[in-house]
Amino acid sequence: MLKLNRIRWTPWIIPLVFFLVVQIIAVIYAPDRYNVIRDQISWLGEEGLTYSWMMNVGWIGFGVLVLLVVGWFKQKEEILSSLLLPMMVLGIALILMGLWNVDSADMITMFHFYALFIAQGSVVLAALLHVFLVKVEKLRLFNLCFAIAMLIPALFSLLIPSIAGFTERLFWLVLAIWLITIYGRIDFHHDKHWF
Repeated sequence: MLKLNRIRWTPWIIPLVFFLVVQIIAVIYAPDRYNVIRDQISWLGEEGLTYSWMMNVGWIGFGVLVLLVVGWFKQKEEILSSLLLPMMVLGIALILMGLWNVDSADMITMFHFYALFIAQGSVVLAALLHVFLVKVEKLRLFNLCFAIAMLIPALFSLLIPSIAGFTERLFWLVLAIWLITIYGRIDFHHDKHWF
């Protein structure tokens, strides 16, 4: 039986912790009308809010850190390039989300959300690529479950606006768990602790 009894150190922890801290601080300074169940994280960067810059810098910083981690993996050659490409797209999309903040200009707001959808799609694609490239059957199943678990909240945040904030946060939570535990594992790297 496959047991996930330990988490290996992974450089993904750095961008994830950065994004979590920025998000928590932005929610603390959010206006009273902000609702974490209904309102997406992106609305914390809305033009006109006192601390909107914080969320926009958070998106840009998260994207830059993701690109640095991808570069680190590429330099170490620990992970196949085909698995790194969707994560590179994620990093670029996150940077664009910070540059195209949510504001009163409808077109800029649409660009922001297009970048969000591209970011979410690239992550789901990365999980699906793992399904086809891993050597261990149980890992394929794990990656497929994570791909579905990320796809469902991404779709729900688009289709059901009344719970968009909750489902978007659920997407980022599942992504964080996947990156820390499963991402990049093709054959467990001969790690006997996983069995």
